[in-house]
Amino acid sequence: MQFAAEQCPAASIYGYATASTPLLDQPVQGPVYLRSSSHELPDVVFDLHGQVHAVVSARVDSVNGGIRFTFENTPDVPVSKLVVKALGGKKGLLINSANLCKLKPAATKATAKLEAQNGRRVELRPVVKSDCRGAKKHKRGKSH
Repeated sequence: MQFAAEQCPAASIYGYATASTPLLDQPVQGPVYLRSSSHELPDVVFDLHGQVHAVVSARVDSVNGGIRFTFENTPDVPVSKLVVKALGGKKGLLINSANLCKLKPAATKATAKLEAQNGRRVELRPVVKSDCRGAKKHKRGKSH
């Protein structure tokens, strides 16, 4: 109800997203919210603004020990790139089973299974990037 009334508190913002499409001169971007739903886990909602306004939601559930986002009723627009920056670490709600800062980039891939409205399917393995600054332990030494 708060989302529909555009009255979400700032604390409900989980991250930010930027989506690029060859149909628009500039990417659309905006906050990503967690929204209550009738499912076990909250939905994730992208509120994207730019040349157009698009609200895209995903159902979140757990499958075989992993997390799955299912997008339904998305706009019929080709998306060439989607970047989502979300809270991580102790502030994050989604937790990796391994420390991404200790793994080689080739080992930090997600699986994205996409199905177009025309039935065409593709499976991608994008690299999951993590901001590892501050993750390294500082060496203790004498202070001068």
